[in-house]
Amino acid sequence: MSFDEYYASIFDGLDVEACHTLTGTELQHSQYKGSRFEINLHTIELFDGIRLDFGRYNGDFRDFLRKVPHEEVLHFGYCLAGGYEGLVESKIPFCLGISDIWCCSMCNTIHTTAPVQCQTIGFSIAITEAKNEIGKFLRHCDIVRLHDYLLDNPLCCPANKAMIKIFAKLQPHYNSDILRLSVLELLLVLDSIVRETPRHYQKPERRDYCRELHHFIQKHCHRDLGLEYLAKMYNISVAKLTRDFLRVYGISIYQFMKQCRMQRAYTLLISEDNNVSQVANEVGYVNVSAFCKNFKHSFGENPKTTLM
Repeated sequence: MSFDEYYASIFDGLDVEACHTLTGTELQHSQYKGSRFEINLHTIELFDGIRLDFGRYNGDFRDFLRKVPHEEVLHFGYCLAGGYEGLVESKIPFCLGISDIWCCSMCNTIHTTAPVQCQTIGFSIAITEAKNEIGKFLRHCDIVRLHDYLLDNPLCCPANKAMIKIFAKLQPHYNSDILRLSVLELLLVLDSIVRETPRHYQKPERRDYCRELHHFIQKHCHRDLGLEYLAKMYNISVAKLTRDFLRVYGISIYQFMKQCRMQRAYTLLISEDNNVSQVANEVGYVNVSAFCKNFKHSFGENPKTTLM
């Protein structure tokens, strides 16, 4: 089944208006409008069976997700703005927010539990079609093994520095060769994350409050959130708070807060008419020099360069 056939099978019977236009030699713009949701995609097929989507999603996707075919397709990507919450296999909760990555198999059953409003960069990898071609370039990344592992252990967590840096530089107008190199690099980073990060769908009590804390930090990362303040929110010790968050997400609270601030700063610099001092202040930095140092550490360039 081609990707066009795959998406057509989802929208069949849903009363959806679809519009497709070519915006370049390889890039296709697709817009889907239903009574309860809207999708805008810029897509390009990079290899046989590997598709890159720059997407915006708004609305109620419950009917949409019920019709997603259970195919051996590895789906992973990065949340640029907004987010959504849901369940995998009706029991594993996830909360996707800014600067988070997700990775799962489309054989998994996914449900949303709230309206969706997000902007993402996503890859769909059809395992049967892609495995031989990927094997030509990446000898030590077994895409079949990766898919099978993530089928049982779906991933939703803050992106690490390597992932953020790669996704931040992916743009629809880049030539396809640069995008192909990026997807290969991302697969290597994803493979290393899967190898190094234990899965942590642990006790519901820990998972639930850490998910709530994760969302709270994303929303309020510009504030001066001390560990004692956060621990008091849940009436637990600082030691338990930091230990549980690290076990569930594989990153410390401080590191995650800094990631959220840096990603918000990057978004402000490229999308609004701001100067560096204004952006530093908006993401919670009093010291502009400290902001510039952390920004360069995260993205490999000074904020003034990004602003240009």
